Amino acid sequence: MKFPDDVRDLIKRKYQSKHREWLKVSVSGNDPQALWPLEISLGIPTEQDALRQQEGVRAWIAVWKSWRGSGVLVWTERHWHSLGVQTIPLKIILNSPVDAVYWIGEAEAWSRAVERFKTLVQRWPALIDVLPRYYSVLANSDDRDAIVDMRQPRFRAIPPPNTCCRC
Repeated sequence: MKFPDDVRDLIKRKYQSKHREWLKVSVSGNDPQALWPLEISLGIPTEQDALRQQEGVRAWIAVWKSWRGSGVLVWTERHWHSLGVQTIPLKIILNSPVDAVYWIGEAEAWSRAVERFKTLVQRWPALIDVLPRYYSVLANSDDRDAIVDMRQPRFRAIPPPNTCCRC
């Protein structure tokens, strides 16, 4: 049985290994590996488990009943011989990286990275495959950082070599 903290830990590990892919997919809309939606099973106990750990299962169900967060919590009914019909949490469905980053407290950094990524890719589409490697710079650099704030009019594309520029 997974509790919300267990789900958060799992999402955090996924984020650490996949956030660069998520960034590219969130902007390009092209999801060849079908990363989303992300479904996380909550580990339904068997009837025997529920009989052995009745208080633990009750607590698990109560935690999920009171849970409020991003994503969709899916419930299911189990028809158990000894315990009768029980409604228990089945899985969490995260429909996008936004759902995931809210779970782990990275929503603000994610939002900055996506905004900056979009800005840079709109200006220089060839960077779409390169920029995800620089996620931490996109997410964590100060807005005053000239490297990241490409919206400022003073930034222009560097002219190709051997061309005249106004010096």
